[in-house]
Amino acid sequence: MNRRFLRTGFFRFCWILQLCVWSLPAESQGQETLRYRFAPESRVVYDVKISAVLGDIREVREGTLSLETVESTDQQTTLKASGNLNVRRQSRDGSPVMVMPDFRFGPPVGDFVNIRPAPFSIDRTGNLVDIEVQTSLPYMLGDYEQLVLDELPKSARDTTWKREREVSVIKNVRSSPFPRMIRPPGFGPPRGFGPPRGFGPPGANDEDEDPRSASETVNWKVESREDGGVQVSKSYLLKTDDKVNGRPRRQMTGEGEMTFDPAKGLWKSGLMRYEIEIHEDGVSATFPVTLTYRLLTEAEAAKRAAEAEAAKTRNEAAMKQAAEAAKLKPISSEDRKELLTDLRSGDERTIQKAGDRLAKAIVPPGGDPEVARALAAAASETTGFPRASVAKALAVWATPYQEKELIRLLSTGDFMVRGPAIQGLAKCPTKSAARVLVMELKELGSRAEASKALKTMKPEYVESEVIPLLSDKDVFTRGEAAKILQEIGTKNSLPALIKLRDSGQPFAENAAKDAIRAIELRQEAK
Repeated sequence: MNRRFLRTGFFRFCWILQLCVWSLPAESQGQETLRYRFAPESRVVYDVKISAVLGDIREVREGTLSLETVESTDQQTTLKASGNLNVRRQSRDGSPVMVMPDFRFGPPVGDFVNIRPAPFSIDRTGNLVDIEVQTSLPYMLGDYEQLVLDELPKSARDTTWKREREVSVIKNVRSSPFPRMIRPPGFGPPRGFGPPRGFGPPGANDEDEDPRSASETVNWKVESREDGGVQVSKSYLLKTDDKVNGRPRRQMTGEGEMTFDPAKGLWKSGLMRYEIEIHEDGVSATFPVTLTYRLLTEAEAAKRAAEAEAAKTRNEAAMKQAAEAAKLKPISSEDRKELLTDLRSGDERTIQKAGDRLAKAIVPPGGDPEVARALAAAASETTGFPRASVAKALAVWATPYQEKELIRLLSTGDFMVRGPAIQGLAKCPTKSAARVLVMELKELGSRAEASKALKTMKPEYVESEVIPLLSDKDVFTRGEAAKILQEIGTKNSLPALIKLRDSGQPFAENAAKDAIRAIELRQEAK
C-alpha cells in the first residue's frame, strides 16, 4: 500500500477523531461544566460575613443568604432570596462602639440589611434576566440577592472569562460616606418607584444619592480542578470616571478565590479581599473590606433555621411581656397614699420610682387633683431622670391647674420632659396653653407632638393662634399649620389658606388645598 496514502489517511483519521472529541460535552472530556443547576423546589443556604476596618473601628456584618428555587428550566432559573445581616462594631481594643444616628437629613437609616423577598431570574451562566426588588449591600458589594451568583464562562472549555461594563456609583449621604452603588445605567426600578437604588441599608431616597459614572472590570480564571471542585481566582476593579488630583474619586480593587461544585451547580465557598479608596479635595483614605461565604450543609441549614425560629419565639414572648407591663393598671387607696408619701419624700430615687408607677396607672373618673399637685411639686424639685419620670406621670394626671408648671417644664429645654409637658398642656383648655403649643410647632423636635396636642383642643383656643403660622418663613411650619386647620379649622381660616394655596410653594400648597377642602365639607354638613 502506498506510504503517502497511509500517512495522509492517518492524519485524516486523527483530524476526524479530534473533531469528534471537540463535539463531545465537556463532561465527556474530563472537564466539569461550570453551570448553575438549581433543583426544582430546592433551597440552599449560605453563611455570609462582611468585615471592614474603618480607622480605629472594625465593622462586621454576619448572617445568611437563602436561595429558594421557584421555577427551573434548561435555559433559566427563577429564585426567591431571603436572609439578613446583623452588624456589630468594635474598636481596636475590642470594646463595643456606639454609633449615634445622623438626623441632619431626616430619620436615620439603619444598619440592618434584610432581603425583601421577591422572585428574580438568572440564566445558567448567572446573567441576570429579570429582577423587581434589589437589596443593596454596603461597600459597593452589589445586590445581596446575587452575592453568590458570580458570572460563569460562556463555554465549558473556557478557563478564563471577563466582564466589563459601565456602571453608576451612588453615595448614600444619610447612612455613611461610603459609595453604595454599582449597577449599569438604567438598571433596576425607575427613579422614584420601588425600593431605594443606593447600595446601603433600605430607607434612602433618590434625593440622598450622588450618582457618578464608573467602569467595572472583573476577571475569573480556573486555577485547578480537584477534590470534586473547581478552584477559580477572581480579580476586581471599579473606578469612577471623575478624578481628584489625577486619581479616581472612588476606586475599589479586589482579589480572591472561589470554589465551584460542578455536581451541585453551585459555588461552595468564596473569599474576596477588597480595598476601597476614597479621594476628596484634600482628603484621601483607604479601607480594607473582606467578604466570605460558605454553602451550608442540609444539617447546618436546618440548625440555623431552628435557631432563628427559637429567637423569633423569644422575641415575641419578650414583646408580649413588655406590652403587658406597659398596660395601665388601677392603684388601690393604700398604694395612692404610699405614692403621695414617696413624691413628698425629697429623695430623688424614691420620687422617680413613684413617678414610674403613676405614669402607668389608671386615672379615676374626674381625675385626682391631689396627685396632680404632688407631681407638679415634685417636678419642680427634681432634675434629670427623676424629673423625666415625674413629667411622664404628670402628663397622665395633669388637670388645668397644672398649666403653669407644665409651661415651666417646657421652658427648661430638657428634651426628656418636652414631650410629656406638651401632652399635659393639651389637657389645659386655655388660650395661653394653646399659644405655647403653637410656638412649639416651630421646633423640629417637638413639632409632631405639639401638632397632635393642638388637634385635641377646642378650635376656639387654637385656630386664631395657628392662622398666623400660615405665613411663617419656614415652609414645614406653614405646612403643619395647614394640617392642623384641616382638622379643627373653620371658615375663619379660609382667607389665609387660600393665600397659601396660591403661593406656588409645592409642599404648603398641597397642605392648604387639603385643609380648604376639609373645611368646606364641614361647612356643607352643618
